Amino acid sequence: MIVVGDTNKRIVVYPIIVLVILCGFYLRVSNVFDQVPWDGEDFMAGRILESKDIVINNSFPGVSKPLWQLMVAFGYRVMGFRLFVGSLWAVYFGTAIIALIYKLCQRLFNSDVGFYAALFTASMLTFIHVSRLPRAPMASLFFMLLAVNLYLKFAKKGWIRVREMVLVGVAAGFTITLHSMYFIPSYLILGLWELLREIRLSSDIPTKIIRVFRGVSVLTVAMFIPVSVAEIVVRVSRMYGITAASWIGGAFLQMFDPFPPAKYISDYFSYIETFVFTDGLLVAVLFLISFIVSLLQLKRTSSSSIFRALTLFLVPLVLLELSIPTKGLALKKYYIIFMAGVPVLIGYSIGMIVSRLRFSTTHMFTGTVLRSVLVVVVLGWGYIRAQPRIEWTSGIDQTYNIATKLDYEYIYYAMELGDFYFSTENNAHLFTSEVSKTLLPTGKNIIISTVTGSCDCSMSDKICSEDIRNFRHVDKDKLKVIDLVQGYGPRLQGPIRPYRCHVLYRY
Repeated sequence: MIVVGDTNKRIVVYPIIVLVILCGFYLRVSNVFDQVPWDGEDFMAGRILESKDIVINNSFPGVSKPLWQLMVAFGYRVMGFRLFVGSLWAVYFGTAIIALIYKLCQRLFNSDVGFYAALFTASMLTFIHVSRLPRAPMASLFFMLLAVNLYLKFAKKGWIRVREMVLVGVAAGFTITLHSMYFIPSYLILGLWELLREIRLSSDIPTKIIRVFRGVSVLTVAMFIPVSVAEIVVRVSRMYGITAASWIGGAFLQMFDPFPPAKYISDYFSYIETFVFTDGLLVAVLFLISFIVSLLQLKRTSSSSIFRALTLFLVPLVLLELSIPTKGLALKKYYIIFMAGVPVLIGYSIGMIVSRLRFSTTHMFTGTVLRSVLVVVVLGWGYIRAQPRIEWTSGIDQTYNIATKLDYEYIYYAMELGDFYFSTENNAHLFTSEVSKTLLPTGKNIIISTVTGSCDCSMSDKICSEDIRNFRHVDKDKLKVIDLVQGYGPRLQGPIRPYRCHVLYRY
């Protein structure tokens, strides 16, 4: 660890942390506007359709992830019906998580550990990948980390006021309305931390029990404030005849909806397997070493900070494993719930090793250079691994942009998500067999079609066999290819491959 004064240390560390956060933001936001990471599951899981309905019909959100639906709907109000709106929210929360993990480790250990943890958070493929998807997990993880950061901030002085615990609970409570799978882990982590704090502060058992009961009770009530306020609004709306889904009912369904039972012993390793596949064997081995080192250090020192860092990983993992025999094997994507603990433990282990080097004030420049080199190496490695996600594009949003800039009288669409983009426009219609029978070749009609595979078959005004079926009632001699947009299949790693081709015809 670089032993320097607080002011000098801030001058050295903070600019590098800002650089790490900016690089992490770049990895998450790069090409999100025109090259939206999307597939059918993301489209439905992101509650994109429900959010559009909120804007069009001024309706209430549905039962699944209601606050997330409102946030995406707000984005539609500001930016229009664009598929990247949900991804932008994920980008913002995913970037903020880098800063939260830095502050978390700074409060648990020191700024050096915070630096290493933030660096890996910015570059790990899980955080990059999920921060580019139009889904709610990054927002839920953000509020979970915000709550534990607030708790550590308030607990620093040795005792926590009731209003401070309420603030912690409210921050954690937003997970219920975003992605309720994060609610129970957040509650148990904060409850364990409060139990540990009171055990260390109080001397007699009755006092410990009373204080723990008081703290956990306040936390419990506070965590239900966000969803309770929303439920009051729902109930009042129903009294006036407005259809509104229950937010509490939605959270209940999401948390306790059964999944298919496990069939094999390997199913119990599904979440860990997904983590290893996504982030790679190198990160997995580094984390395993860090986990063992942290356990050994906890046994040797009984450090409350190490215990808290371990709970960020172990509590969500244990809950997920217990849910397999009791509830069934949930979606593998839920492994993200325990991922916050991974960079924290890696950062702690690296920080402990570096501290043995014992840089003095005279070697501050050397330490800065080493940090900078580490930033370049780790972030560069993250960029190379994330490049398939950054370069991948469905091509749908780009096709929409091209079509709306053309000179046309009517647009007829047979492309993926055409309804999402064009359903609110009067001069745009779904291209069906019945429509094709009555369509006249005026030269001002634009037809958009999606075909499977590469765009090679549509080059030089050639009509793909897949399109020939769609255009069997159209005068093919009057069709002219005016543009092509290649879409590539979603890949976590490795080269991207042609997946869909969006063809724009003038007719």
